[in-house]
Amino acid sequence: MAKKKNFIVRYFSNFGLKQISELLLFAGLIALIVSLFFTEQVEFARVFMSVTLAVVAFAFALCLVRHLRVVFNKKINHRSPEWKSAVVNTVVAGLFFAVALFGCIFGFCS
Repeated sequence: MAKKKNFIVRYFSNFGLKQISELLLFAGLIALIVSLFFTEQVEFARVFMSVTLAVVAFAFALCLVRHLRVVFNKKINHRSPEWKSAVVNTVVAGLFFAVALFGCIFGFCS
């Protein structure tokens, strides 16, 4: 009988673009929550939030690259669930990327 691996070992066994983008998203979202507590240092909070939104935008850009690799793969049938899921995830990641990029630009320019 094969020994069962815990979920952390299974998650990091094939380390790649998925894990990097998800870890960046997790770190960026935690940093956005932390930035809510900097109410008195307005200038620091604005810069911190803008940098955090830049990290989140980069993570969503990595998600877009990952999903677009599946969408433009010629070996995958266009009726397969993987392709349909990649199309939906591309649209969602693109929207979130646009919102994060807008927030980053707005934070740096204001």
